[in-house]
Amino acid sequence: MIKLIGSILNDIITVKEQQQRGHKKLKSDEEDKYGFFSYKARNKRRFDNQSTHWKTCASSIAARASLVGSLTKRKANNSIQSFSLLKAFDIAISPRSPSNCLEVLWCPPSRGWVKCNTDGVASGSPLFAACGGIFRDEEANHIISFAAYIGLGSPVVAEFMAVIIAIEKAILENWSRLWIETDCKLVVKAFANVHLVPWVLKSRWLTC
Repeated sequence: MIKLIGSILNDIITVKEQQQRGHKKLKSDEEDKYGFFSYKARNKRRFDNQSTHWKTCASSIAARASLVGSLTKRKANNSIQSFSLLKAFDIAISPRSPSNCLEVLWCPPSRGWVKCNTDGVASGSPLFAACGGIFRDEEANHIISFAAYIGLGSPVVAEFMAVIIAIEKAILENWSRLWIETDCKLVVKAFANVHLVPWVLKSRWLTC
């Protein structure tokens, strides 16, 4: 987040330098408009004994960051912190181009079947895991979906937990024809070999 704020401030400096190269002299109010408001407020307080309310500085910085951020050609990263920060500054988000693209076609289930696409993820240090799934019918209509926070766990545990929850929900809904689709090969193989299931989930896997 700090790097992103620094990047925004660097863009503010770049825009100001470009304006200075295009104009021989800027008026004092224009300099105040594009300057570093926090430093100016500090200097006014230190040298001129003039106080500036912090909300005035914050509003000015946010407005300049929003303006310059929407004009920059820099690409945003994929972190939720950066996304939240950019939205807070009301900056148009320019996502990075993917290094490679894999086209995946979603196939609807046969009539009378319900299909559930599941996924699991874990990140951080230590790893915190979560999972989710979405159920659709043969016409791709959304039926129900779920998301669950697991807590400490690996990506593999998250993938298995997503499938377990999907099966448990299908049982509660009395769906006897369930098609589960996951991107984890280990989960697929576990249906034929229960020994591949993580031991912390094995009992729940066998009872679902």
